[in-house]
Amino acid sequence: MIGSEACGDIMQVFIKVDNGVITDAKFKTFGCAAAIATSSTATEMIKGKTVDEALEVTNKKVIEVLGGLPPQKIHCSVLAEQAIKAAIEDYKSRHKS
Repeated sequence: MIGSEACGDIMQVFIKVDNGVITDAKFKTFGCAAAIATSSTATEMIKGKTVDEALEVTNKKVIEVLGGLPPQKIHCSVLAEQAIKAAIEDYKSRHKS
């Protein structure tokens, strides 16, 4: 779970991985419309990618797919990137090979 005390947005990303590929991704977000949009976009972007490929999703790529964000909402895309990385770190810690 990733959050920002400055704005109050909280994101949590859940991933389902099969043979190293993210087959499904879901999110829970408490926050503004931009926080929800970036969470949704980010989870869609990682579906079908390997875990390592998903780590390459950045806030800038999320913004690009969304077609832009107002400057005061850029932090939402950063939270989405951080939430993806947190979900992957959690997965890797549970599935050490």
